[in-house]
Amino acid sequence: MFRKIISRIQNKLILLFAAFCLVIFSVSGLLHYWYTESSLDEELGRKLIAVAQAARLQIHSDFVTRLERGDELSRTYRHYRKRLIELRDATDVERIYVIDREGGSFLDTDEGVLIGYRYPFLKFNQPELEMAKRGLPAHSILFETYDGKLYKTAFVPIIINNECQCIIAVEGSATFLYLIKRIEWHLITIGIVGVIVSILIGIYFSRTISNPVTKLMEEAEKIGAGKLTDAIHIRSADELGFLGATMERMRKNILKRDQHMLAMLAGVAHELRNPLAGVEIFAHLLKKEKPNDDALQDKVMKIIRETEVMKRILGDFVDFARPRKPQPEVCNVERLLEEVHSIFHSELDSKNIILVREIGPNRVFADPGQVRQCLMNLIENAQQSISKDGTIRISTSVRERDIEISIEDTGEGVAESIRDKIFDPFFTTKERGSGLGLAIVKKLVDENNGDVRLESEADQGAKFVISFPRSEI
Repeated sequence: MFRKIISRIQNKLILLFAAFCLVIFSVSGLLHYWYTESSLDEELGRKLIAVAQAARLQIHSDFVTRLERGDELSRTYRHYRKRLIELRDATDVERIYVIDREGGSFLDTDEGVLIGYRYPFLKFNQPELEMAKRGLPAHSILFETYDGKLYKTAFVPIIINNECQCIIAVEGSATFLYLIKRIEWHLITIGIVGVIVSILIGIYFSRTISNPVTKLMEEAEKIGAGKLTDAIHIRSADELGFLGATMERMRKNILKRDQHMLAMLAGVAHELRNPLAGVEIFAHLLKKEKPNDDALQDKVMKIIRETEVMKRILGDFVDFARPRKPQPEVCNVERLLEEVHSIFHSELDSKNIILVREIGPNRVFADPGQVRQCLMNLIENAQQSISKDGTIRISTSVRERDIEISIEDTGEGVAESIRDKIFDPFFTTKERGSGLGLAIVKKLVDENNGDVRLESEADQGAKFVISFPRSEI
């Protein structure tokens, strides 16, 4: 269970950290790419406008606007075209051409373009042409040709008598933007590497959090189960370390309180045993002195029976207050059951209770005496829950690395309202009893690295299942 919880915590931390890094890398990369691309795009537009303005100084607008179809071989045409070609080569642009307001050609650095030629691609630059006609320089957005190249065109008007007579267009290749494409792939690569690195870092940092949390959960589970012997050490200088130190103080306080309580129980049991032994001795003496007095004999036997009950309760107190450390070894559960059966044989027969044993694999690694004590307490609890005529069924089975021992009876069962209390010390529903029988079972099973649970429905009997580590021998 712990592993599943911690695995979920680690996965959440890793995913959150990786998602955070992915968002940071993605957003910063996209912003960087967008800003770089837009800045270079704008810079190219300004450059092309500057070249167009320089071209405007290289030509005489009156002469250029008077050119007509057939003037391609005239000195004026060739002179101005040569100037534009020199400017084109000097500024490393792709093309310079001069057009009229309707888009007809006056001059063009490309060969074979006749005067009056209508450029079909200018229909995509109508907004920029309209701005130029109003006397404002403009540049187009980037466009891609059929061969996959990126181009941009700037338009600068030539004003005569406060009116745009013609427009100079400068076309430039945006080959440098291919570097941006390469940067894009670099950013993607960096992003992927960044996410991988962030996942690794997330794993590392999640473990620095989840490992102390795991330790705290394990220690909290131990404290909840009453295992208070191991100190809690959380190596962390943050809130988790503080929580660990607080849990350690809590453990010490609970342990100290339990020790005081157990010492008190042991002391009370010790002080009561001596006078109780005296009562028992005198009761037996009285029984021998007055063998013919039936009325007195009944009273003496009642004293002896009540003394036996008191001795059993005091025994429970001693077992609970001063438990012996387990000495685990390979033990045979079937053999232990035979010993326990011999102890309860007469009581079971008197109540007409049948003990059924279905024993399979039953070799466990635990303290034999403590396993026997658990079986005795559970069988006694089962036979006490059956008023008369019933069955106690004991079976064993293998579950993973444990041997499970089931003690099932046909008694009155355990009510839903008290199921979570039955293993608490001093809790009992019987008129006579210490309330320590099941608490001792719980304690002994835990100390032998086992587990105990109740499977019961009201009025349908009770089923206790205890498990111990399976012996490999």
